[in-house]
Amino acid sequence: MQRLLEPKLPGAGGFIGGATTRPWVMAASVRKAPLDQKIRTDLRLICSKGTPVERVAFFAAYEVPVANRHGLQEHARGTHGVDLEILDGQAVSHSLSQAGLPNATWTFPQR
Repeated sequence: MQRLLEPKLPGAGGFIGGATTRPWVMAASVRKAPLDQKIRTDLRLICSKGTPVERVAFFAAYEVPVANRHGLQEHARGTHGVDLEILDGQAVSHSLSQAGLPNATWTFPQR
């Protein structure tokens, strides 16, 4: 996947704001809760092979409770040295309503 984001998106924060300047990878799941073990396993696989990344964005179809999210973020930083952003359904809705997002375009190259 390629990301085509403007170098600076005025007012963009969170996932979109961080995506412009740091190497990152995206993971996703449509499994129902609890997702803790799935996210830990994905982090281990992502961080143990390939190009090093600084950030992992994990998209979840179902809600990830805030306490679990914070624990997973601490695990990601402490164990793998990466920042973890978990975007569940509510977080995605919030991100889509942010100013500046219409300037972001995602393309998926054909193989």
